[in-house]
Amino acid sequence: EKVRLQRLVNSFVKKAVVGCPCTFVNEATLERTVTTYRIPKNLESLSVMAALDHTQALFTCRIADIQDVYCLFEDGEQCFSPKVVAGLWPEERDLLLMVVCRDGRRLCMIEESPESRDTLLECLRILCVYAQASSASTAAGEVRR
Repeated sequence: EKVRLQRLVNSFVKKAVVGCPCTFVNEATLERTVTTYRIPKNLESLSVMAALDHTQALFTCRIADIQDVYCLFEDGEQCFSPKVVAGLWPEERDLLLMVVCRDGRRLCMIEESPESRDTLLECLRILCVYAQASSASTAAGEVRR
């Protein structure tokens, strides 16, 4: 299992460094934007960039600051804004994800396929644990000084 997860994360990161396609859903306006999400090689942040303007970040969050990642398919409608859920096409319901940051910001996005949804979910959860553990050990090191 450990080897499988390492391969999965390595493959995911190679793609995410370049950018993976998704659709950003603005919770307030329900406006959709064709985007790509990216994770830099240092694995420290998640950014969602407009597909037509890669300089425009619509959302950025440090991986260590991600509190949770929800999936409509797994977690149910109660985790999401009713407006967002009501605005989905039937085929999009299984592809909706939401990243919640510790500061309360939320990112709603529609993945391209169930496979890409599952990969993003699993890998983001692993990267979050890794980043939070690294953050905690760095903070502990700063306290000792």
